[in-house]
Amino acid sequence: MNLLVADVAPSWSTPHPTSLREATFPHKGGREGRGSPAALDSLVSLRFTPAMSAPVEIRNSASSNTFQIIAPFIGAAVAGVLAFRAISSDMTRGPVFLLILFALGCLGWGLYKAGSGFDSGVQVTLDAKGFRDKRAGDVLVPWETVRSAGLVHGNHGGPTLVNFELTGPLPEAIKYSSANAVGLMLPGGGHTVHMEMSSLDISEAEMMAAIRRLAPGVKLGR
Repeated sequence: MNLLVADVAPSWSTPHPTSLREATFPHKGGREGRGSPAALDSLVSLRFTPAMSAPVEIRNSASSNTFQIIAPFIGAAVAGVLAFRAISSDMTRGPVFLLILFALGCLGWGLYKAGSGFDSGVQVTLDAKGFRDKRAGDVLVPWETVRSAGLVHGNHGGPTLVNFELTGPLPEAIKYSSANAVGLMLPGGGHTVHMEMSSLDISEAEMMAAIRRLAPGVKLGR
């Protein structure tokens, strides 16, 4: 292949190939001497430096939230029908009361999930300082206080969690959130933040890669 080279007169803004090493680079504001690697290093750092501290903003996943919103209403409907049939058949009050209580619980949970599941705003933020979960206190947990992080898969189709083991106790604002309240009753539960990620629009691999990039000092488990 033949290349045609235009006859362009050398100038300060378009240096001649033979005088490239003596040209002035705009970002440096001065001349770079022959044989000095500073010019090439500066250009490479400007053009190819990755955004290692770029924050990650995670929203709800529309596909995964649809079933989680519908399921409680289905449970409430089934429990309501059973309670109605129990009342019609003169069943003892104990089972009827439990069915009604279960139906009301499912209905309340469904209304809660419907309100939070259709929220299109940012739910979780990871940045160079730490992580913040809007669903659990909406407070910043600095990476300096995180010892390790790992994935935990729920049994029988349960939600996937990211467990952050802290060097100290949980912040008060997130200690009694729905994901962390149960863990307080377990041994060592007061030092672990549970982040539910099954309803988030991010894969497990992407979540762990983001933690590894933003917090290289945090030990990662499975």
